[in-house]
Amino acid sequence: MLPDPVFDPVTVPLLHELRVSVPFSAVVSIKCISGLAEIAGRELPESSVIDLPPGTRCAIASFQGCDLLVSRPRLRPKLLSTATADVGAATTVTTTSHDASLSSSESEPAEPSFNMGLAAAANLHAALEQVRASAAAGPRVLISGPADSGKSTLAKTLCNYALKLQRQPLLVDLNPENPTISIPGSMAVQPITYPCDASLGLATGHPAIMANGIGSVPLLFWYGADTLVDRPLAPLVASSETAAAAEATVDQERWEQYLRVATAVATAVDEKLASDHTSRTAGIIVDVPGDLPADLDYLIHMADTSDPAKPIPPAPQLGMTPVHVLPFPRNPGAVAKDRVYRRYRSLHLIREYFYGAGPELPGKALTPHNIFAPTNIFWIGKPTKSVVPPVAPVVASEAEDGKVEETVPDTPAAAEPSGVPEWHMETLGPTDSMVHSVLPVLTLGAKADRTDVDKVAAANVVGFVYVSAYDKARDKYNLLVPFPGHLPRTTLGAGSIKWFELS
Repeated sequence: MLPDPVFDPVTVPLLHELRVSVPFSAVVSIKCISGLAEIAGRELPESSVIDLPPGTRCAIASFQGCDLLVSRPRLRPKLLSTATADVGAATTVTTTSHDASLSSSESEPAEPSFNMGLAAAANLHAALEQVRASAAAGPRVLISGPADSGKSTLAKTLCNYALKLQRQPLLVDLNPENPTISIPGSMAVQPITYPCDASLGLATGHPAIMANGIGSVPLLFWYGADTLVDRPLAPLVASSETAAAAEATVDQERWEQYLRVATAVATAVDEKLASDHTSRTAGIIVDVPGDLPADLDYLIHMADTSDPAKPIPPAPQLGMTPVHVLPFPRNPGAVAKDRVYRRYRSLHLIREYFYGAGPELPGKALTPHNIFAPTNIFWIGKPTKSVVPPVAPVVASEAEDGKVEETVPDTPAAAEPSGVPEWHMETLGPTDSMVHSVLPVLTLGAKADRTDVDKVAAANVVGFVYVSAYDKARDKYNLLVPFPGHLPRTTLGAGSIKWFELS
């Protein structure tokens, strides 16, 4: 059980926001006692307490002003004596305004700050609603910008505003670094049928939400890495100045794989819009990673859902739909994320997938199961770009006894690789190196599809498993799954996503 909350009163003036950053070792409770307040477009219930799970970073905003009660961090019971060892207690704070901080559970909330982006988000929503009312198809909105500038918050805000008007837009998450819907390394599409609610967890599509019968099941795809760009080593504690100074470069191979998976996501979105009138009229909201190349052609390619063989259009025009590039004010309260927080958030997102938002929060926890599965029921593959040696031809010849023998000629031409790197699926056998890996369970129609990089990229992910151990003597994996049951013969993807259990 969590300790009882100790509240501090906070008044948020009109068009102001209160930044809240919850330690990973604690829960923060919020209560709106007068006026109207919202988190990313989701209104807070009046006179009801909501609990923000560990690791939450959000802003409580008000258009008309409100009075809040904000609790001190409510440390999780088993961490009461070791809170200083947790990154949340060490580097994150209860409530913040820009870079102001509260370093302990005895600190008081910071002062709210003015946010001119509130009115801009409301005006953008009104403009999108005019498009929905006047066109047969809803708008396609792609939000791009620097890292830690508030893109994901704006995407959730626009989805929540549309949901208030009985719209059900598609939230398209193309950000495997800082995902909104699922775990790091994934991309996803989710119809917004229930508000994006910060009190439900860091992700909008983790299994605990589905288990409670709210929200919609997302369509998941696997990219396999939690980074897209090569950044200089960030400082332990980031600031807006250091974040701006650290230039990022796109890794070419990761970019190719990213575009391959993003194209598969876009194709799925097209099919959904073609078959679902509700989604088609509501439109889509696309969230992409920060630090993408500042080139309009790249963004148009991201928004385009045509055949991947089609060249990137040189002009800002997609078919009959013009592309409007609209500058949007940076969220003044957005705080640069240091690498410690980024790492802990990634670990916590994976933990949230298997265990829920927190065992201390009623209705938000799961009871995961460990199962032993023989390795021969899985095929594990990873997309790789490397020089592939050609397969030597097999020559059949008849021996003296009349039997047919197959031989491989030993010729220099057959032994030399082509020298040209090619994309292919690398088969990963059962080894100890798979321990601590998070693997997606893929849906592939035929075994032959396993060798096709494009078909693997387009395969839907039905869930994830965590390899906690490998028993070499029994040739079995010890797998953690969020629900009880057994796994059938299936295909598992692989990547660079690792998870280490933390208290």
